Amino acid sequence: MIDQEVAKKNGLIIPTEKTCTVCHNNESPSWDPNKYTVAGGKKVGFDFEQAKKKIAHPTPEEYKKKVKTEKEEEEEEED
Repeated sequence: MIDQEVAKKNGLIIPTEKTCTVCHNNESPSWDPNKYTVAGGKKVGFDFEQAKKKIAHPTPEEYKKKVKTEKEEEEEEED
């Protein structure tokens, strides 16, 4: 996303461990207490840091540059 504030106003929810564990918990029918392996080899059902990496989809730098350029062009037209 280019403008996080605009995205939030339009319904974007930034995931946190608290928001994720509303569903990803031991009451979930698909809960697997051994799904993630954390430091020391311990198995856990949910690890926010690992899960966050699995769903990450950052905006590509090329796209950011393109949008920035288009925005600058629009601003120049307004002047």
